[in-house]
Order: sequence, then structure tokens, then C-alpha cells
Amino acid sequence: MKGRVFAAEIIRTGSALGFGVGTRLEEAALSLPLDYVDDVQGRGKSKVLWRDYGILEVTCGQPSDWVVQTVSVQLHRFASLPELRRTVSETLQIDCEPYTSWQEVAGELEGHADVELVEPELDYSGYRVVSARSTGVSAYVVKDPEVTRGVYPADGDLWSLEIMSPEFMP
Repeated sequence: MKGRVFAAEIIRTGSALGFGVGTRLEEAALSLPLDYVDDVQGRGKSKVLWRDYGILEVTCGQPSDWVVQTVSVQLHRFASLPELRRTVSETLQIDCEPYTSWQEVAGELEGHADVELVEPELDYSGYRVVSARSTGVSAYVVKDPEVTRGVYPADGDLWSLEIMSPEFMP
């Protein structure tokens, strides 16, 4: 699967590699055979688990079950981490380029009437936010005509995707 198709599928479904809001971490982790780093903060019932798989950052609450609250798909990392791109390709069969053009992702979404994209009037310095409220996904697109491709994506490229409960979207 190409990276732009992968990104479009996340926007359409509100899920990435088995991780979506409300999924138990234990269940989702079975579908992702990648190394990760965990960071647990807080105490008692207020604990939060943050897990970084390289391509995904997952935040979980409810320590007794570790339930997914948000998922962030870090597409920008492919520009500076070719080994991550190679691992994702070999392990997950997702062939991502170093940069993913938002225009190409939007093209993959054409014809899917179930996904309505909106641009909330938010001021994120250097980013344009495009949201699919029905699935709880926001796309962060680089918005700076002076930035060129290099270690990081450039103007018009997808930086990341954020999956959260639609009730918390702007």
C-alpha cells in the first residue's frame, strides 16, 4: 500500500494499524509488530500511558485496561528517518515516500461521500488543519511557502494525522 492510500484510509476509518479511540491497547498492540517506548505519568487512576512506535504515538488512559484516547501518525518522521521508512515497508507493507503530499491524499479521498473534510478556523502557526469530524481525524499540513523539502516536509506536505474522539474536535 502506498503512503497516500494509508493516510486516506486513516482519515476514512478513524483508525490506524488497529489503533482507534476506545480500543484496548492490549488488543491493538497485537496488530503492530514494531518496537516501542512507553512513558507512564501520573498516579493512581490518573495515570496516562504514552507509547511511541515511531510511526504512531498512542496515548492511553484507564490504567486497568489502558484504553486508547488519541493516536498521532507521525508521517513527517519518514523524511529524516529512512530506517523507519524501511521498517514500516518491510514489516507492515506500507511504502511511504519521505514526503506525503496533502493534495495526493485528498485525491485518494475523492469519491468517498462518507468523509466530509472541513478546515476549522484555527490559527496554527505554520500548519493548515483539515478535519474529518465524522471519524475524528485531523490532518496537519505544512503551510509555509518558504519551507522546502529536506529533513522535514515542506509547504503542502502532510506533517501528521491526529485521531481523537469527534466530540473533542474543534
